[in-house]
Amino acid sequence: MRKFNQKLIIIGGITNGGKTLIFNLLRKEDNFISLDISFPHFNVYKDEIISQIGEENTKRMKCFMETSEIFEPYIFVRKIGFLMKKFPDYNFVIKPGSPSIAKIKHTKDSRWLEDVKKYASMELEDIHPIFAIRHPKMGWATSKTTRENTIDDFIETWSYENLIEESKFSEIVKIEDIKHNKLLKSLIKKTDLNKVLPYTKFDLQVKTLNNFDNLDIDFKKIEESMKGFLKYLNYDTEDENIQLFMNDYLSEEDARIDWSRN
Repeated sequence: MRKFNQKLIIIGGITNGGKTLIFNLLRKEDNFISLDISFPHFNVYKDEIISQIGEENTKRMKCFMETSEIFEPYIFVRKIGFLMKKFPDYNFVIKPGSPSIAKIKHTKDSRWLEDVKKYASMELEDIHPIFAIRHPKMGWATSKTTRENTIDDFIETWSYENLIEESKFSEIVKIEDIKHNKLLKSLIKKTDLNKVLPYTKFDLQVKTLNNFDNLDIDFKKIEESMKGFLKYLNYDTEDENIQLFMNDYLSEEDARIDWSRN
């Protein structure tokens, strides 16, 4: 007999929208198994995945991650469902989520529902696709800028059309409002959600590879080009957290300079 209703949290979102931030909050909880199923991240999380689900299960998962088949809704529910049955005392959090998985859950596809029952033995209402997002100015400030990732590329990726298409079958979770999210409040006990910032230590470290010479110009482009995006998510044009981020960034930079002098 199952001790509790397992929950499956599937975190999707636009690139650099805050998926990992939510993922890491749930990783801290004792009753969660956390799996990053993006193959480019496999070597980063490999040891952690093995420690959670064992080497044999990790090898099986790796095959489907390597070919991206894991993002196909039927394969996803069978492979993740198999693991959930093997570890019935744990909830699962998966990232990144696929819009196709969120859509098939939303439309209650009969074949997929049968697979949920057969392979995962769980209720549909315990599967939660969420779409993580933060203010686009914070998204850009914490992005690694390269020749392949310019402000114009960022604006195109974070377009209003992309937002609608990727989020319409998921629950949108704004990082800035995470403390008000009922689902996450019920699951996260080890972190005070009132103190969660929309950026992480990793964001600060990544940005050290760049400079902020054009940030004001870039922010102006965001204001002018992303009005639909901002309106849809009820974001103000300004992001009050940017100053906090910059203060922390400068503190990190000062610490690096002091360390290099020693």
